[in-house]
Amino acid sequence: MTDDKHRQEGFNWLIKFYEKMMPEVEICIGEGRCKSDLFSKAKAINHAAKQATRNIYVIADSDIFYDPNLITEAIDLLKEHPWVIPYHRIHYLSKNSTKKLVETDPAWPISINVDAHTPNKKKKGGINIVTRTCFETINGFDERFCGWGGEDEAFVHAMNAVFGKYVRLDKDIYHLWHSRGKSASGNPYYQDNKLLHARYRSARKSKEATMKLVNEQNRL
Repeated sequence: MTDDKHRQEGFNWLIKFYEKMMPEVEICIGEGRCKSDLFSKAKAINHAAKQATRNIYVIADSDIFYDPNLITEAIDLLKEHPWVIPYHRIHYLSKNSTKKLVETDPAWPISINVDAHTPNKKKKGGINIVTRTCFETINGFDERFCGWGGEDEAFVHAMNAVFGKYVRLDKDIYHLWHSRGKSASGNPYYQDNKLLHARYRSARKSKEATMKLVNEQNRL
């Protein structure tokens, strides 16, 4: 749960979207806090993973939605690839489009024309699809990341180093508008996160060095 009205409205709509468009999926919602009671994305994802009973994880942010068929295509790719980033473009909906959308019944294709900004940048977070075995081998997301910043990139480096590079689908996903809140650079632990991310980046070409890094968490 969140105190942000816009985030909560978007999240409520997304849960209905999953329940209606993908009734076969197991929805696991994670929560997590770290130092100074900041939100911890890493802890939230790991908390959700502990609830899961199946062998394929769709790790999706709480403000992202997409064509349900995207999941089927991505899961098929797991037969030959270690993990999947199932999109190429993120369309960031405007505030007005998001407001209109969350007032509609969830459907695909979406029932309104939306105004969206689409940066020409291949991001790696938002939604990742991995097997339970791969996720557990690298201890999931590193919970030493506190607040926003660095956790997604570290996960990418760890997965690539240990299992091989992801494959990417040429698909679109959509991001609901919400107020920005505190940015990563406004996080009091931002520098700590940067240093930890730099360690993952330095280790990214070595499976042994990466596994040593992820296993440090077990000794904390």
